[in-house]
This record gives sequence, structure tokens and C-alpha cells, in this order.
Amino acid sequence: KHNFKETVTRSVENITDGVIITLTTDDAETLTRLQSMTELPPRGGDLLENVDQSVNILDNGVQITLKSDDAEVVEKLQNMPEKGPRHGGHGRMPFMGDKVTRTVEKTDNGVIVTFSSDDAEIIEKLQDFKWEGPDQE
Repeated sequence: KHNFKETVTRSVENITDGVIITLTTDDAETLTRLQSMTELPPRGGDLLENVDQSVNILDNGVQITLKSDDAEVVEKLQNMPEKGPRHGGHGRMPFMGDKVTRTVEKTDNGVIVTFSSDDAEIIEKLQDFKWEGPDQE
């Protein structure tokens, strides 16, 4: 399996009316894939299109329930990488790191993901974060 993420260098330049995202690589296979892209994939990929999401605020963080009636989607949700998409101390959630505990509980039709912390500042960031999904604005 080709590891696309590890062979791409990303940069973002802010401009007046948006951003310019540049993806570069020295890897020939990755270059072919990059140059064949006609559009960027939707945020979260197609996976989130068939997912119902709810967010519950906890005393020490948040609990996110992701569920679907589509068996393929449920399987993907239940087999997400340990850190999940865009999590782990970088990207959209720079406050995620050693001070956050992430647990995943598999359910019959999806998962319940809990982000918690003992650090009051981190708890506040978790609770104030705009958790985006198909039902979130």
C-alpha cells in the first residue's frame, strides 16, 4: 500500500480572498496521483455523508457519537486509526496532545469517541471546539 500522506509536503498561503494550498513531492507515484486530482476531496471524505453525529459536553471534555445505518460506513468508523482523522496534536486541533485522553467505544451502529482531560484550559478548548460533521454547522 502506498503511503500518500508521508510523501507529500503541504503548505498553505493566506491570500485576500482565501488560501492557496500547495502539495509537492519527490515521489513519482505520489506526483502522478497529485497531478490526476481534479478537485479536493470533501472534508472528512465521503464517509461523513452517511453519518449521524451528536456531541455531548461532559464535565471533563466531550463525547461524540457517530452512527450510521450503512454497514460499510459503520465498519470504517469502527476501524478508524487509533488517533482518528485529523487528531493527535496537529492540524485543526493543535491543543490535542498528551493532556487529552481519547477513548473509542464501538456500538452496534458506530462509535462513541470521548475526549477528556484533567487540565481546565484543555477541557475548555475541547468544549468550545467546533465539532464539525454532517449535522453540525
